[in-house]
Amino acid sequence: MVVLKALFAAFWFSFSCAQRKDIFGPIFATKTSYFVNLYNDTSNPLPEGSTPILFWHFARHGARYFADKVTLDYQEDLPSLRDELVDRYLSGEGSLDQATILQFLDWKMAWTVSTGDKKNTTATHKVLSPSGHKENREQGERWRKRLDGAMKWDPERTQIFSSEWERTMSSGSSFAEGLLGQDMVNVTIDNLLCRSYRYCKKYDMFKLATYNNKIKEVKKFETYGVWQSMGSNIQAKTGLNLTDTQIKQVWQICRMEIAWSPESLEASPWCSLFSHQDLEVWLFRQDMLAYHQRGYGVPAPLTKITAVPPWKDLVKRLDEIILTGDAKINTVGMFGHRGSFQPFIVSLGLFEDAKPIKASDYPARDRQWKTSEIVPFSAAIDIIVYKLKDTDVGALEPEKDDIANKYRVALFHKERRIAFPGEVWSYSIKQFLRKYQYMAEMDFDQVCKVD
Repeated sequence: MVVLKALFAAFWFSFSCAQRKDIFGPIFATKTSYFVNLYNDTSNPLPEGSTPILFWHFARHGARYFADKVTLDYQEDLPSLRDELVDRYLSGEGSLDQATILQFLDWKMAWTVSTGDKKNTTATHKVLSPSGHKENREQGERWRKRLDGAMKWDPERTQIFSSEWERTMSSGSSFAEGLLGQDMVNVTIDNLLCRSYRYCKKYDMFKLATYNNKIKEVKKFETYGVWQSMGSNIQAKTGLNLTDTQIKQVWQICRMEIAWSPESLEASPWCSLFSHQDLEVWLFRQDMLAYHQRGYGVPAPLTKITAVPPWKDLVKRLDEIILTGDAKINTVGMFGHRGSFQPFIVSLGLFEDAKPIKASDYPARDRQWKTSEIVPFSAAIDIIVYKLKDTDVGALEPEKDDIANKYRVALFHKERRIAFPGEVWSYSIKQFLRKYQYMAEMDFDQVCKVD
């Protein structure tokens, strides 16, 4: 390989990222880096003179590494596939360029597992990557800047929760470090709060059935020409006839390597095997799968039931503000998984399409349900309760009591302030509770039990 690399270097001409016409872009459904979604505006998003009372942050963990078993499989399979690609290039087959081949010659797994036991690897299982730490730490830093001087940041008034997994605990620690300027905040493990779908047997059975049988619309889409042609597209580029398993491996390593090194579209030569259309086809398939497994396509009432525990937490804190005018704990962070984050999005009524997503809708570029935008790594919903200055209260619709009208609720997604459904940009606390309190009152145990 060293000799081959030297040989290619002699013929390699400079090229830029802009010349890589075969790369669709750094959006890869739920494995999209948060840096693609970055929002750098650190100006205070609240009305002038208002005072934040509660900062409530519900997030998915940051970019992570593969499961150990997957890493072991890729360590075994991908180097030999890489060698075959190079051999075919040397034989004059395919259309990959010299720069891409040089990248393949330099390529190695960024994350490896030493054990050969695929059944018992746990120490490095899906741990947070350095980019995942950075996603959360810098997100916390930006929130600190936005509300600095208005919010009373205090570790003693802060609670950070996560599931038991390293990637969520580390996401919470990194976020708190950025938000509070220190890394001494304890992370409390609360699986019911941050990974509640694992406590809902009925949802677990539904999810298992969809994994085993696939979604009808996904199975239908995989019979379409745009999906079937992916293999021939790759063969034309490489000279290789890849199996479905190999194509999936290439897709996975492509999008994960970009998430691990989001500063460069050239972080993964594997992405070069796909055309624009191939990547668009993958995105549509993954969005449709997520829609029917964790989104609006899940049968009611399972659609929202796994969002109940975080809603109970939020409503409890809003009730405290109504009673006392303040929040004893004014900063709350909860770090979970896409399986908990997507149902919470649904419970808010966000990003809902007018009709269910079907295979025949492809390419549906104007669809609302785009997981690359909705639930990338480190995606978060932030709810901020703030108190208006007295001179602003009179302009609002009347409420029965002063506290309900003075205290407003604002919604943020990926750090951007967004409207509630119906283009409502803020609610009084009581208006908010009238709309969403039912979520906290749903009977989680009753809905989730299996008869």
